[in-house]
Amino acid sequence: MSNFTGESLPNPMDFVQVFDGTQPELDDAERLEAASAFKSTVQDLFLTNIERTSRLNGKVALYPCDYSHLDLTIPQEDGSRLGVDAKSFDTTQATITPYSLSVFERVPYGQPFRHMRYEMTPDGSEVVRHDAVHEPVRFDKPIMKEKPTKLSDSERAVAFQGLANVWEDEFKRRDLERQLGLNDQPVGLEEVQSLAKLINDAKPTF
Repeated sequence: MSNFTGESLPNPMDFVQVFDGTQPELDDAERLEAASAFKSTVQDLFLTNIERTSRLNGKVALYPCDYSHLDLTIPQEDGSRLGVDAKSFDTTQATITPYSLSVFERVPYGQPFRHMRYEMTPDGSEVVRHDAVHEPVRFDKPIMKEKPTKLSDSERAVAFQGLANVWEDEFKRRDLERQLGLNDQPVGLEEVQSLAKLINDAKPTF
């Protein structure tokens, strides 16, 4: 990022603890303290923007329960923007996160962008962060302009299997990164406080 003077501006997403497998392990009390602060941060965000909160059907979005949703934007000094996506799930189930909050770079379509997602564990004992750079989808062949034909059962089965393989590879990669301490790791209170400070400037997207 750069401003109008040509001087380099710090990346607003660089407040995070680097996950390289050697970061210090947080004890239970530190994790719980961060989780409590994260819960308050997300709840305050919804209260502040209650008129902009959407109530959505979880089944439509392939979630196991209904949820409240916020779509916000953080303007930057250089004219770029960060997006904020917050969800509060209607759940008491032991397998569903009650709160998630994502911060990501809003970029023109087709460009790579950084995406950070924070999720509270279902038991409320910690908050983990997943950090990724999403690359644009590339097509080896041009999209067909001809009228599409109905897929046969065998063609549909092949397509679904291909999609399942992609997801399986992604889950395996994420699980390996988690085991190595490279992603989906607990965050501490200081990072949650920095996150709260960053999203304090968030405005409604529309």
